Amino acid sequence: MSDKQLVLNVVSTLPEHATLGEINAAIAREAAANSSRAAATPRVLGLHPGSIWTSDDFNAPLPDEFWLGAQ
Repeated sequence: MSDKQLVLNVVSTLPEHATLGEINAAIAREAAANSSRAAATPRVLGLHPGSIWTSDDFNAPLPDEFWLGAQ
């Protein structure tokens, strides 16, 4: 289900006087329910070998410019 369809389905079930917070909470609940249903399908390992890589300096400390910003 697309995000747009999810929002439309949720909004159509809410009362007209629902607050923005209630709408956001209902959308979050529905999205979580949909993702848990999707997660129930088994995953297949090895479909795209070599498509993801990690750089050799992945664990290297970041330079001070990263933390302090360019000056």
